[in-house]
Amino acid sequence: MNNTQISKETLLERDLCLEYFGVFLKKVAGFRLANIHIEWSLILDGRAKQEEDGTIRTWFYDDKVDWEQIMLMAPRNHGKSTIFSVFYPLWLIAKNPNIRIIIVSNTSTQAKSFLRQITKSILNCLAIRYLKFLRSGHKTRLLFHVII
Repeated sequence: MNNTQISKETLLERDLCLEYFGVFLKKVAGFRLANIHIEWSLILDGRAKQEEDGTIRTWFYDDKVDWEQIMLMAPRNHGKSTIFSVFYPLWLIAKNPNIRIIIVSNTSTQAKSFLRQITKSILNCLAIRYLKFLRSGHKTRLLFHVII
């Protein structure tokens, strides 16, 4: 299969998934997005920031923010670990198969668990492999290191 055999709609969907983390979460990861997840995805996209009064300001033009650090506080079971430690790295890998990512967590067991989820998703999820195929056209070697 090459790009000339793929429909324009499929290419558009691929481009949207690679450009917008929220679209990736919904279309590729199958994540049900609540409003808070949409805000988080916009922040990770560099298209939103939290103002001093706590409101989230969003924009959709090319002037993106490149965050060096993000601090997030939310109650348990809101998807923080799943989004930030599994799906966000998957999105970055889909965008750039040669990226290097470090997973830092409370314990090495927890970090290894996130790493297993990422690896399993790459190896078993046809949608992620499909995105990577359309994007790069070459095979990517998976190389993971766990630093304790």
